[in-house]
Amino acid sequence: MSRKTAWLSYNLRTSFTGPLFYIAAVLTVLFVNGNFFIRQQFFSSGTSDLVLFFSGVPYVSILAVPALCLRKSGREFEDFLPVSFYSRILVRILTPLILYCAVLAALIPSVFVVNMFGSVDFSQAVTGFLSLVLYGLSVISLCVFIGCVFDSSAVSFIVSAVILAVVNSIHLAAVYAELPKILVNFFRFISFAWHFDAAGKGILDSRDILYYLCVSFLFMEASVLAVRLRKGGEYHGDTLARAVLLAAIPVLVLMNSGRYFFRTDLSEGKTYSLSEYTRELLRKTDSSLRLTYYRSSSLASLYPQIRDVYDYLNLYQLESRNVSLVVRDPENDASLQRTLESWGIYPQQLRSVKTGGTEFLNVYSAVTVEYNGEVEIIPFVMSSQSLEFDMARRILRLIDGRADTVNIIVGNGLSLSEDYSYMLMWLSSQGFYCNPIPADAPDFAARLDAASGTLVVIGDSRLGIEKSIAVEDYILKGKGPAVLMVSPYSTDIEGDWRISAEGKTDISDMAENWGIEFSDSFAADISCARITMLTENEDGNIFQPQDSRTQVLNYPLWVSLLPQEYAPSGITVFWATPLELSGGASGDASVTPVLISTESAWSYKAGTSASESVIETNPFILNESSYQEYERGTLVLGAEVHGRVSGLYNSEEGSVDVLVIPDQYFVSDLMTGYIGGDYGDYRNFDFLTNSILRLEGSTALAALHSKTVRDTSLNKIVDPGEYSRGIYKSLLILFAFVPALIIGAGIVYNVLRRVRVKSAVKFYKSS
Repeated sequence: MSRKTAWLSYNLRTSFTGPLFYIAAVLTVLFVNGNFFIRQQFFSSGTSDLVLFFSGVPYVSILAVPALCLRKSGREFEDFLPVSFYSRILVRILTPLILYCAVLAALIPSVFVVNMFGSVDFSQAVTGFLSLVLYGLSVISLCVFIGCVFDSSAVSFIVSAVILAVVNSIHLAAVYAELPKILVNFFRFISFAWHFDAAGKGILDSRDILYYLCVSFLFMEASVLAVRLRKGGEYHGDTLARAVLLAAIPVLVLMNSGRYFFRTDLSEGKTYSLSEYTRELLRKTDSSLRLTYYRSSSLASLYPQIRDVYDYLNLYQLESRNVSLVVRDPENDASLQRTLESWGIYPQQLRSVKTGGTEFLNVYSAVTVEYNGEVEIIPFVMSSQSLEFDMARRILRLIDGRADTVNIIVGNGLSLSEDYSYMLMWLSSQGFYCNPIPADAPDFAARLDAASGTLVVIGDSRLGIEKSIAVEDYILKGKGPAVLMVSPYSTDIEGDWRISAEGKTDISDMAENWGIEFSDSFAADISCARITMLTENEDGNIFQPQDSRTQVLNYPLWVSLLPQEYAPSGITVFWATPLELSGGASGDASVTPVLISTESAWSYKAGTSASESVIETNPFILNESSYQEYERGTLVLGAEVHGRVSGLYNSEEGSVDVLVIPDQYFVSDLMTGYIGGDYGDYRNFDFLTNSILRLEGSTALAALHSKTVRDTSLNKIVDPGEYSRGIYKSLLILFAFVPALIIGAGIVYNVLRRVRVKSAVKFYKSS
């Protein structure tokens, strides 16, 4: 065994003997798990995305890493070791680094706990832990350097902790104070959050890896210099030149890391790489395709995701010689701002807390695509997650000149601009041109006859027979596919959720003529939305909001559909009516289910009372009632008709592509807000976009859209009882078993060590 290895082994044995390592490990496990599973409310409204899980590690490292780097007993013998200064510093860094990796290993069970409830992207876990190891190497090198500067362990601990606390949050300084641009860029450069962003998505970025390695090397060199000077050493001639050269190499590497770099996308589905569809699209360009990224410098300084946008756009430039990329900053250019406004590009407000109070900065992050004199615009983009789909839509439109139109009819008395505004904005952001056709327009039939493209009908209780005839005529003439979100029942979504029977409406009769029949019941499932409700007091009255007495309930009437072929992220339907498929009453159309519940679903039979709700909708009553009396089985909650059919109100036949969803509140603003939680839930809108593309025949584009959607919901356990037991087991593992295992390992190690020592002493005495 070499002297360096022997000294490293001695330091590790000393560390494992004392209590400091075990205290740091237990503290890290409790803090990180508490922050993610408890503070972030993982079990009620959490996500399987591990970014927030990893984000807690740097903050607990403020105390844990300096503690691991404290000088151990026996360091006074270093001066007598026949090893170089470099070897001593290397051992000082490797010792806490190994301990730090052992602490990170104690967090691995947490990842598997997350995977019990939702699907974890394990490539994200691997790159995340790798980035944390590199982060640990850099901050440990910093702490070792500080330990070489100060004799006192207490002083070095305090200084190290303060510096780490500053570095972890330094990138936010520009939010709270006006700073020179060079200082903002420097703070961004040294920030952990900035260099962890790519790894948190499952991407290995050479710029981040080189940053950690170069910083570690610089602090190692600085530590050697500090030790030499404290021991009375001097730098002369070749020695000084060598030290300067060694320090200059990592500096030069860092300066050029942004010019020559690579990014390896390890994420599930290669979300952050160009697909073959996009490559084929670029090969179709026969002239220059000019990309311009209008990016405010203040936004680029605050959010690391903005770098991803540029990096992703740069992939287009690297893929094709016809593509060029230019980045422009409109922040202080009034003339450019006026030009952007003339194109419909407006700044977005960014909240900034300055010394004098809260301010709102106007920032730009827009992309324009120019081809053959035509321009397409992405007005605002904050990340690269859906950028490829957005770019493909614009490039495709420029190449073939096709504009996809979605004609929207709201026929249930609600307002498109107020009750379904999210859908309007969503479809527009996805590259569709939205054409609202008001149900009460006197020229309704004429406006519909003049339109073309996908038809979306939301509710039909206010349409009447004449307008329903116009809708059927539109579909039979093949002017475009249709999405029908209709039901024979309506719900008072802004009141007490009372459900009323509308009877067999004209649109629902039309769908039944084509083989999709609406049952007189409502779907329920143990896989359902969890909602927070104000609780009742002893008198049966609802507590007022100021009492802050709430209860999280499983609401079986808001069925949460698990990921499936046509809804890869899953969706939520509200008071949906199960569908019965007969295969088509006329023509040779095929009728296929596209949305199905779990096998544990059941249905509530609708009553006929005109004065009361047709079923019980009170979440407290439904949550407490027994579900055992209902027959369980899979329910169809969405179906499609494809092929030639006969009209119900029109004598002609036609070839149709129609999707029927028995829920007229599927994309309601209010219902989206109910299930959105802290992160927002827009899976229903993703499903709508994907369905429109698929019905229009753009299957490749639909596949590209699905590529950007990763299901991070907690959907693996649908039974409420099993879910509760899973929470209990998880809490035991996270906050009892793992800490106990760490402490137990320390006790066992020390007991075995004492036994070995006693055996060695006994053997020595006997010999």
